[in-house]
Amino acid sequence: MKPMRCLLAMLVWAQVAWAGAAWSAETDPGAAWSQLTPAEQQALAPLRKDWSHIEAPRRAKWLEVASRVPTMPAAERARVQARMAEWARMTPAERGRARLQFQEAKQVSPTERQA
Repeated sequence: MKPMRCLLAMLVWAQVAWAGAAWSAETDPGAAWSQLTPAEQQALAPLRKDWSHIEAPRRAKWLEVASRVPTMPAAERARVQARMAEWARMTPAERGRARLQFQEAKQVSPTERQA
């Protein structure tokens, strides 16, 4: 995997993993795309074609991100959606490697990471 794609995937996954907000109370993480609210569909648009293949726990994390998108500044919203689109373009194997690398990166102290 190219270093930039790996970095982008790690940043997207970090955004998802650090999400603290709860997803919409009406939305079940196992819900079909058509059951998402219009705001959730708009926020998660890059994931539309893959939504039916995403496991419920991961959907829940993406829904957490979607719940914060409306409150983000426009530049951050665009950055998150661009990274989401990059994630959607990755193969399952690339996503698996990105998840593994993210887990490994979490083990490194912030000082070491910056170096």
